[in-house]
Amino acid sequence: MIAGRGYVFACIQKTATAAVRHWLIEHHGGKPIGPYHSFYVPPPHEEKFRFLTVRDPYERMRSLWRVTKIKEPWASFEHMCRHYHEFDLGQSEILDRFKPDLTLRAENLSEEIRALGFNRDDVPPPVQTRITKAPEYALTDADRAVVFRVFWRDFEALGYPR
Repeated sequence: MIAGRGYVFACIQKTATAAVRHWLIEHHGGKPIGPYHSFYVPPPHEEKFRFLTVRDPYERMRSLWRVTKIKEPWASFEHMCRHYHEFDLGQSEILDRFKPDLTLRAENLSEEIRALGFNRDDVPPPVQTRITKAPEYALTDADRAVVFRVFWRDFEALGYPR
């Protein structure tokens, strides 16, 4: 979690968090508060403007799978999705806990970040800062079915197409 003057940003893995986190710290006075992936806003930050980023569940899991294949080559795609959901929660559960004032979509981050209102002309919007070195991976129909089964609440709450 990152806090600055008047705002708190919740860090959801695989949703352009690293890019936004770096941008807030570098250009907008952001400081880490509490655990990195915490969704509990500690005092004295409870009344600040809250925002976070979300990402299409298919793309989020595809990105995670690229990393998982290197770190845990024995894991199946379905195992990774289920384990990740249990460990990290779905985006919809995080929204329920954090209660953001603004939800930005990673797919349109450069445009949507302007809604925060603290852009300066001399500061470009955030860009993805870490590129996974794993090989590209296209989701199969079976993979997409697993993602939908595990993260159906995210599709429903965030309005991403099935």
